[in-house]
Amino acid sequence: MSTLSSLKQLGIGGGPKLKSLSLAVPHLTSLESLAISDCELFDSISDKGDDGTEWQNLKCLSSLYYNSVPNLKSIPSGLQHVTALRSLAIYDCPNFTIFPELASVVYLQISRCPNLTSIPDGISNLTSLEELYIYDCPNLKSLPDEMLSLKSLQKLTIESCPDLEKRCEKGIGEDWFKIAHSVPLGLPQAHWPSQPRPCYSQHNLWSRIGTDDANRFFDFGITGPPEFSLAINGLAIP
Repeated sequence: MSTLSSLKQLGIGGGPKLKSLSLAVPHLTSLESLAISDCELFDSISDKGDDGTEWQNLKCLSSLYYNSVPNLKSIPSGLQHVTALRSLAIYDCPNFTIFPELASVVYLQISRCPNLTSIPDGISNLTSLEELYIYDCPNLKSLPDEMLSLKSLQKLTIESCPDLEKRCEKGIGEDWFKIAHSVPLGLPQAHWPSQPRPCYSQHNLWSRIGTDDANRFFDFGITGPPEFSLAINGLAIP
């Protein structure tokens, strides 16, 4: 579908019945930035027989942001083939547990995940990671030994994680040895944004491609609810 293939930025918010993007992602070949927020049923690999590999079609995707997506458990495996992906933010996703191999990601943010007790499995798969920001994860108790594998890590910021901050205290914290090789001056005091907000123009996908086509490419389970909105930017209109 030509309209979807010309999208550069896509923000999806307030879609309580949105389950998956698996029908849409093969057509989002020019997409550079994707933000998914407040989608209670959404799961990147929720479809029957779907393993997330179709996300490899997003060859241009450089930024991915999840906010308040409670069913999200893992980043789609197909993204390990997307070498343009540089920035990943996971905000208020309590069931997120696994990273696939995302060798191109340089910036990772994990914020406001109160149920998170450990860094998700596979953090060592982020071999190019340079900046890691962990914010308001009060039950996160320690860093995994995998942190020793992050040879490219240059900046680590931990805020509002009292137990973890104590364990990472320079020179004396129990986890200091896991990060000392990458942050020789200790934990930086830089304050990164706790909730990045992508900037999109106010176009509405329903008016651009019509409700029937939107329902065809975005799996709501039922007809898309009227309060659901897609904000997009960079859409080429003939």
